[in-house]
Amino acid sequence: MSSPRQRLSSLRRAVAMFGVVALVAVACGGGEGAEEPAATPPPTEAPPAPAPEPAPEPDPEPEPVVDGDAELVWAIDFEDKVNALAVHPDGQRLLAGTDATYIIHLADGYVADAIVYWYPNVADLDITNDGSLVGAGVNLGGVLLTTMDGDTPDELANLEGHADFAGARFHGGYDNRLAFSPDGSQLATGNRAGEVWLWDLSTATQITTLSVDDPDYLTNLAFHPSGDLLAATDFTCRVDLWDLTTGQVAHSLELNHSSCYTEHLVEFSPDGTMLAAAVTEDWQQFLRIWDVEGFTQRLDFDMDVRNFGDLSFSPDSTMLATASWRLPPTVWDVATGAVLYSLDSGIDPDVGVDGEGWYHPTAISFTPDGGHVAVGYYDGTLELWRLPGSEPLTAPEREVCEPLPLPGDVLFDTGSSVLRSQADEALTTLAEQLRDGFPVATLTFVGHTDSRGDAASNLQLSIDRAQSVRDWIEQWASDNGVDGWELQVAGRGDTELKVPDVGATGAFMPEAGAINRRVEIEIDAEGCLP
Repeated sequence: MSSPRQRLSSLRRAVAMFGVVALVAVACGGGEGAEEPAATPPPTEAPPAPAPEPAPEPDPEPEPVVDGDAELVWAIDFEDKVNALAVHPDGQRLLAGTDATYIIHLADGYVADAIVYWYPNVADLDITNDGSLVGAGVNLGGVLLTTMDGDTPDELANLEGHADFAGARFHGGYDNRLAFSPDGSQLATGNRAGEVWLWDLSTATQITTLSVDDPDYLTNLAFHPSGDLLAATDFTCRVDLWDLTTGQVAHSLELNHSSCYTEHLVEFSPDGTMLAAAVTEDWQQFLRIWDVEGFTQRLDFDMDVRNFGDLSFSPDSTMLATASWRLPPTVWDVATGAVLYSLDSGIDPDVGVDGEGWYHPTAISFTPDGGHVAVGYYDGTLELWRLPGSEPLTAPEREVCEPLPLPGDVLFDTGSSVLRSQADEALTTLAEQLRDGFPVATLTFVGHTDSRGDAASNLQLSIDRAQSVRDWIEQWASDNGVDGWELQVAGRGDTELKVPDVGATGAFMPEAGAINRRVEIEIDAEGCLP
């Protein structure tokens, strides 16, 4: 690393890569072949003996651990604490729960979209294994489900909704938690009521209620990979392991913390053999792994933490990443309990980013490739780390006629249409892509603002910003011998918000507003629809 942190100056810097527009056409070919029918043996001959069954393939050996230090790929800043993380199964997008659910490109940290709910403060997140549904436990807003586009799923359209905000709501309440079953057919939810509610997602109806005597409100839900076992953690730090085939508690664990209010303390390994959780014994808090079969203790980790935040198994179940207040985010060897990698940015947690303190990890998640770890912090920082030996992530391919919007905060200061010096890198990348893909084209630069301010001022600001980008591109084209472009300008003001940027309480949401402040590029060229 060139510096301990290699930090991008802000989340807007991520657009400098723009997902690298792909202009490659892939040709595929193939054909069908017919097998010759097997000859019929003469009737006097005995039929041939059946071929022996092939030996089962042995389980692949886990990849050996690579020595070295983890590398910080990017870091971005949100206004609010990162409460929860969920990585999309496609391995290209990361969801972060703060005042809304933000969708980030893993390859470069570009904040592409947001799912905004009735109330701020997303406390819990989950995604179905096929990536089709996003669930959010909103502290004051209930449990809400959407598609990745923020729409209400058709099969859930009969559930209570809201005209201005996303989500089919299963119920209201405070401090809501949720988990999807591995096959995506069921949803488990819970909150301060202390009960677990199981729902059939195909019919949006409740299947059953799981409740113990004297329930305390739930703080964590986790399905076993089989779908037959559900771990439910409550405020007293008791973990009830529900056998869903019988509707009975198969086993209970006492974690003995003084409080389990916000922590995500319990997780099953992807191979289904282990359960990991933070426990307290003799005034020391540390991590323990149990064998799922019989729930016997397997391993205790040599760690002493004050407040445990989150944990995540690697996809192959060989590593475990942890987030806690006293330690940097850490990746452990599950077999031995040894520290493999410390995700240490070198920032003093008590000093924090920009000297404000509260730089403490609160949420952590492996990516599907097992080579990257995302970490969220109490101060709103979000980081992606690459483990030694892992291949860099690649940005998703985009439709060549639809380049990513230019975030306004990369280009301009608040309320200004004067280009910042930092905008040159992003605009140069865009100009080169446009030249390579569309040497002859009509390019229209369309400005957009957030919802703050009056309509007339926003419209004029959007036009002025689009004009500044157009003028920069015109000068670049002249300097680089590009003479096939016709450049135009349009402004939309705040009439085409990409996401709501004012919550139900009327408060402006800065990160959602940043997504709305943008300059889009419309391309009219051969092969692109106007």
